[in-house]
Amino acid sequence: MTLTEVHYDANGVRWAPNEDAMASDKLADGMRLFAADAVKLEALIQRRSG
Repeated sequence: MTLTEVHYDANGVRWAPNEDAMASDKLADGMRLFAADAVKLEALIQRRSG
């Protein structure tokens, strides 16, 4: 398999996921889940230190 080397500038990095709907949806889902986990972690820390 031959792969072509790809170079992105900052704008290209932000734009590339928008070209792929699944990538955009999965990235957004991952960010939402990460934020929810951060809230759970903060609550756990508060319970243990409080």
